[in-house]
Amino acid sequence: MARQTIGGRREHRFARPPARGVPPQLPDDVLGLILNNKKDPERGGDPKYLFSKTETVAGPFGSLPWAEIGHGSVEPERNGDPPRQGLCLGAILPKNGYVVEAVASPPLEEKAAAPLVEFLKKGIVYKGPVVNPNWTDEEAHQRWQHDAPADAKEKLEPIIRTKHYIIFTNSAGGQAFAKKMEECYDAIKKTYPFDDSAFPRLLPVFLFRTPEQYYEYYSKLAGISREQAAKSKGHAWRDYYATWYESPGIPSTSTRRRTRSSRTACASAAAAPGSRKGWPSTCRPNPTIATTRRARSRKRST
Repeated sequence: MARQTIGGRREHRFARPPARGVPPQLPDDVLGLILNNKKDPERGGDPKYLFSKTETVAGPFGSLPWAEIGHGSVEPERNGDPPRQGLCLGAILPKNGYVVEAVASPPLEEKAAAPLVEFLKKGIVYKGPVVNPNWTDEEAHQRWQHDAPADAKEKLEPIIRTKHYIIFTNSAGGQAFAKKMEECYDAIKKTYPFDDSAFPRLLPVFLFRTPEQYYEYYSKLAGISREQAAKSKGHAWRDYYATWYESPGIPSTSTRRRTRSSRTACASAAAAPGSRKGWPSTCRPNPTIATTRRARSRKRST
């Protein structure tokens, strides 16, 4: 019987945050960063490396109560080292993310890997502050003050919380927009059923009163030109969705586009988190990121 080695010294230059110094916001962002490292030839990576499977697991893994586990592809023999294969768990702490990686050489067959996967699911217990799933008022106001454009900072309307979203807005149309968001969520979940119990925190939605405020927000946060930002009517990135409100009582272009793009994203949900390159230079196009991210995670694990 072949001897199996698990563990050993393993270096990950992961602690360096992505572009613009923004730490990962969600567990699958952590896996995206790890995947980028493993694919980067300048770091000794293999451009063909991928996570053949990822799954979302609920538990006390960090300040967010869930983690993402990625099943890595086989890394070929290199410099005399035998082939190996790794399992990566990514989770979030109050100020950054962390990864636990178990490396097996020779690679584990799926049955043999099961106890290791079970350990990752149940063998890590975080003790420390956890996020409030509904956001405290202080957290919500701090987020708006930190991210909103200067001419919008002092005009925040009362915070709106729905079943799945927390709406930050300086527009009078916040309540109508919040209702539309939940209608879209329900329609997508009915079409593409998924379990969202592992994602308890409300998703931030920035709803600006004018397109100009949205363009300023988007260009500053994403590090792109205002002209590039002006090509967008709404975007989802990190842990939020942002747009502006066009007309009270009338579904906006972004609402119609949100429904179409979300259904498309759900239908093609098999892509692993790293296929997004972790931290793209332009934001992901799917506005209902909470819905599709949850659907994608469930589909990957089946």
